[in-house]
Amino acid sequence: MTNPKIEKIDAAIAKLKAKISDANAKLRELERERVRLENNDIISLFRRENLTDADIVELKLIKASRSASAAAAESEEKL
Repeated sequence: MTNPKIEKIDAAIAKLKAKISDANAKLRELERERVRLENNDIISLFRRENLTDADIVELKLIKASRSASAAAAESEEKL
């Protein structure tokens, strides 16, 4: 014979785990939707500005260079 209080707690735990699982699924869905919308915004911007593939590659190189410079500056500050 199981303690009824333990059964009640077990039921509450199961119910809460189900809610958490549902919430996590909804969170993943919303995050995917946000990324999709951000990507659409970026594509629209590139098209509106008539950027070529070469322009996009150049922008990526500039960003990478700036990121590397910022990381180097940050590591120098720590010293």
